[in-house]
Amino acid sequence: MNAPGEGGGELPERFGPFLLIKAIGRGSGGEVFLAETREPGMPARVVVKRLLPELHAVPELAQRFRHEAELAQRIDSPHLPKVYRSGTIDERLYFAQEAIDGRPLSNVMQQLRESKQRAELAWVVKLMSGALLGLHALHTAKDANGAPLSVVHRDVSPKNIMVTGGDETRLIDLGIGRSNIQDFETRTGIVLGSPGHMSPEQVLGYTLDHRADLYAVAVIVWELLSGERYIERGPVQQMMRASIRPPYRSVRATRPDVPVELDAVLKKALARAPAERFFGGDELLNALEVVILDERTEPLGDAKTVATQPKRSRGPVLQAVAALFVSLVALAAIIGLDRAPEGPIEETVEAVSSPVVASPSARPLANAGADAGADAGIEVADAAVVLVPSKPREVHPRRAANAGVTASPVPEKVVEVPVETYVDDLIQRAVTLTQSYPGGAPSEVLQVLNDLNLLRGSPRLWRERDAAEVLAKKLLRLEKQR
Repeated sequence: MNAPGEGGGELPERFGPFLLIKAIGRGSGGEVFLAETREPGMPARVVVKRLLPELHAVPELAQRFRHEAELAQRIDSPHLPKVYRSGTIDERLYFAQEAIDGRPLSNVMQQLRESKQRAELAWVVKLMSGALLGLHALHTAKDANGAPLSVVHRDVSPKNIMVTGGDETRLIDLGIGRSNIQDFETRTGIVLGSPGHMSPEQVLGYTLDHRADLYAVAVIVWELLSGERYIERGPVQQMMRASIRPPYRSVRATRPDVPVELDAVLKKALARAPAERFFGGDELLNALEVVILDERTEPLGDAKTVATQPKRSRGPVLQAVAALFVSLVALAAIIGLDRAPEGPIEETVEAVSSPVVASPSARPLANAGADAGADAGIEVADAAVVLVPSKPREVHPRRAANAGVTASPVPEKVVEVPVETYVDDLIQRAVTLTQSYPGGAPSEVLQVLNDLNLLRGSPRLWRERDAAEVLAKKLLRLEKQR
């Protein structure tokens, strides 16, 4: 007796040059089968994905299906499934891709939770390296003319990461991905993604870039290590609300064996503002690998829990550093702390060279040059302002002399402007900087400009002072480099 297929028909089913032999899955947009074929240039077994018949009449879904196939065919990476062919058979859109011998990471994580096993550090990083390298291939892909495709996966979740060979992973399913080659727009108000693994900007429906995918990877790493859900499961709307501003929970609360350094990497990767996260998948992977450099993987059991080699004790090193620090402090006290340091003082004068003299409301500004406020059109009397988001302070006379700044014994005047005005001024500076490159601005400059525009469009901009200040510092650094 033939087995029923996902679409209700019987298997095996002849579909053009493919013999569909096993239903793998069915979603809201398509159905997936394991298939056999004798087509030249293809292995004997492939995976065939085809759009559901009733969805061909929905233009956006048909276009999205074609986009997934085209995007996958353009990018060649060992960490992504290879697409061999796409098109239409019997008026059904389809594509045939590499069959991956493995199982979803979601199954592995479920098994770990049920068996109460702990995933060891080195194995987790090794496991996620494939996904991160796959994302790096997506994010850095270019078209035939060398222009970036600007791909965002938008659905990086355990169900879309296949585990093969114990600790190798492949990233799958570009069904809701976005890129510069798509010829359609997602309808306004539609949020695509998997609840619990979506970045705050994705939940809010903002324009996304690749850092939304890296946020999702960080959530998965956190969940693998802790054995818990980063966003508590519940009704979808409740999970979406919780994802907008999730407080970072240290993974060390449930895993004291996790190094402080690894916890710091996760905290940065899970920052709410994209500008505060790692910039690329290779950067995040490098940070993770550096932390566990002394560890080795050794798969144990079906869940592939691994044992790690004990880290070398940091106790003697920390004691030596502490002793050296105490000695330096004592030496400084003998020589005299009022001595002006050699070279520029970045902490003191970083803002002096900045043309921005406005700061977000409720953020005090430190004293600086006499005419800075006039340049920005802000009325300032008997004092001037500059971007230093900290409490007012006096500049030490010798430090000020070294920086070419006149120290003032009188308190600085605090000038407050709305965050909107502050960000608008930063955007103008970023535009000016972008236009100063005749051959095109570097990607980092364009990224800061994009982040500022995203921030300016936030409906909660008045609460985003910290994110604005982070971008202001990045912009200042780029201006100095220019």
